[in-house]
Amino acid sequence: MYNKIDLKNNLKKIPQKQLKEKIMAELTDFSTTEVTVFPPLYGKIMSTGKTKVWNARVLTNSSGHGISEIRYGQKNGALQVAEKVIDTGKNIGKKNETSPVNQCISEVRRKWLDKKEKEGYVENEEEMTVIKNEKILILIKINSYNFVFTLQSIFIHLHCIHSFNFNSHCH
Repeated sequence: MYNKIDLKNNLKKIPQKQLKEKIMAELTDFSTTEVTVFPPLYGKIMSTGKTKVWNARVLTNSSGHGISEIRYGQKNGALQVAEKVIDTGKNIGKKNETSPVNQCISEVRRKWLDKKEKEGYVENEEEMTVIKNEKILILIKINSYNFVFTLQSIFIHLHCIHSFNFNSHCH
């Protein structure tokens, strides 16, 4: 196991060109083993109502590096692929040290949870709620201004209508 000082010294000794070549060699190392597969997540594209899908898995290569592979896009369409190689763990030399593979799993798990908690993705496609494209108008009067809010799906548009006060401006 390396300590923090050894790693810093070893990284300083590698010239930039060799470091790039080393990283490219890791990316083209096809002898990978699947470590973890996360359940697929589903969401709706608000403008079209079509389903989008998000898949994630963690691989390891012969060098012990963690590789995150995320596939996302429209269901039954071409999926985009985002890969990231994690070649070092975190907190090297401390008791909460992580290996590159464990660090990769932690990062992908966080992305997976964020998709569910912050972006509203679900694990079961049947759990998705369909939002109809309806408009809701809200009129609010403040002083001599009438504010009309149009709520449409998740988009909010603000329109300002002047009444009896033509010298003021609304943005």
